[in-house]
Amino acid sequence: MAKVSSLETLHGTVGDLVYYTLNGVQVVRRKSGFNKKSYENSESYKAVRDNSSEFGHCSKLGKNIRLALAPYTQVAQDKYLYQKFAKIMTQIKDLDTENTKGKRTVLEGLQTEKGKQVLRSFIFGEIPPLNGSVELQNDLFGMQIATHKTPAKTLELYALTLTKDSMEIKCQTSSHTLPTSAIPVEQGNSQNLTIYFAGLKKGEKILAAGFL
Repeated sequence: MAKVSSLETLHGTVGDLVYYTLNGVQVVRRKSGFNKKSYENSESYKAVRDNSSEFGHCSKLGKNIRLALAPYTQVAQDKYLYQKFAKIMTQIKDLDTENTKGKRTVLEGLQTEKGKQVLRSFIFGEIPPLNGSVELQNDLFGMQIATHKTPAKTLELYALTLTKDSMEIKCQTSSHTLPTSAIPVEQGNSQNLTIYFAGLKKGEKILAAGFL
């Protein structure tokens, strides 16, 4: 960027040069080759478009999940929770092998065992993780949630259903007094997927929480 020394003040475009005033000083720069039409259609910007599309998907879906879990995310006392959650959504999206780059989704990533493990590993700030005290099991009786030895008196269960064609989330919550027998649940299919989040509480105190 160059400064302009002249008795006359120029503003606007002359050829491929742009004249304008910055902090009281007239400056000139060369026009950028970037424009909206090129971004939307040029093959050279394809990687940028793909990354932008997937980033937007992960950010929006992550935000919707965090909002659904607001009673826990708001007390996690982690000012970087947004960034950490966006990162883990991206890691799960990267596990989608069904779609090409630019169209990969978190839902497809969660269909993999690795994606489920990544989600279960997420820790909500200062809230202790479940560490196996609540588990999602699949046996002869189908999918069910089992609790193990814990001082908690209440299990709060969040069922978050993600649909393939929308980033809207259907959230159902339930509360169960402990100890309790295994709780039967649905796991979804290729068009939608239900993920589960559990919170263990003793009175109003949260003892542990996390995805199952």
